[in-house]
Amino acid sequence: MWFGVSAIWVSITSYAKKQPFETLQRSYEEQSSSHKKIHGWLTFFLVAMGLMIALSSIFSIKDWPTLEFFDSGHGYNMSLLGAVSNAIMVIGVIILGVYTIFSFYNYKSNAITLGKSFIVIFFVMNLLKIFESISLAKLIGGLMWCVICVSWFLYLTYSKQVKTLFPKEERKLFRRDKLLLFSIVTPVIIWVLSTFVISISQALVGK
Repeated sequence: MWFGVSAIWVSITSYAKKQPFETLQRSYEEQSSSHKKIHGWLTFFLVAMGLMIALSSIFSIKDWPTLEFFDSGHGYNMSLLGAVSNAIMVIGVIILGVYTIFSFYNYKSNAITLGKSFIVIFFVMNLLKIFESISLAKLIGGLMWCVICVSWFLYLTYSKQVKTLFPKEERKLFRRDKLLLFSIVTPVIIWVLSTFVISISQALVGK
């Protein structure tokens, strides 16, 4: 009987000693998991990206350029190529933005690179708008968006939360990501280079 009482006492004391440790460990795990969730400025960045996508979609449809806008004096085909390239880029950027937000909220390894790619493309689009601005309002708007893009790019580069949630050694782009980025940028580059080459060749022939 004495042996049975001793065994019960040992079980009770060992459970009592173990319980605070398990409680402390559970508390630590809960705190750690809370720190590994998107919060603060990163949440604000994703909300801002959603607004950028929405505003870009609205204004792109509202101010959709006609073929005459892309007329560089090199014929109908070049104007059509410019219009198609612009459409691909606008639609591609919207898809990229939505896909980037999805990657962030699912803690994908491609999130940061996609986010920076979106910012760079959006920056270039607004930089081009600055050069073609015909009104002070559009000029100021383009400059404002460029400053916002630079600020967010620096945030994704130096933020401690970003480095914790998305360690550099784990970041990578998938094949589909590269294809998406390639499909957005390539048509515009082809149109710009084609226009430049034709302009140079016509100038040389004219001489």
